[in-house]
Amino acid sequence: MSDADPSHIDGSDAGDQSPCGDDLVTRLQFEIAKQVVISRLEVVKTAMATLQTLNGVFLTAYLAFLAAARTNPDSATFNLFAAAWPIPLFLASLILGFITGVAHPGFWLVLGDLDGAINSYEQIVRSRRRQLILPALLTLIGVLLAICRLLAFQSRA
Repeated sequence: MSDADPSHIDGSDAGDQSPCGDDLVTRLQFEIAKQVVISRLEVVKTAMATLQTLNGVFLTAYLAFLAAARTNPDSATFNLFAAAWPIPLFLASLILGFITGVAHPGFWLVLGDLDGAINSYEQIVRSRRRQLILPALLTLIGVLLAICRLLAFQSRA
């Protein structure tokens, strides 16, 4: 074959490999799978950031409620100790979310092996999802306790 023959691109024999060889398809599959997993990871990271933001808002609003409840003339029957329980839950959720994000262990990424690399990415996403469970549970319990205290306070007024 001459150098001007357009039947091959990279200088190899045209019979050995087509321009769209298996290597290109494998790399394309890998990139598509990687982008899917990365987008799932971004969703989990955004959920953690949203949870942290909500915790801050809940904590601020509940502290404002407690300050207003203590200045109320009918606050003689208001039990501040019982009403303060959501605050440590919100704080614990904030702190735990930060610690689990910072102390996240690294993972080995397998390069060159499509299945190994995708499994590594999936392991990262699973790990990040598990990091959301305890902070979300603490926030939920704190919100439920805050709602109970708000309803109890409203029924007295």
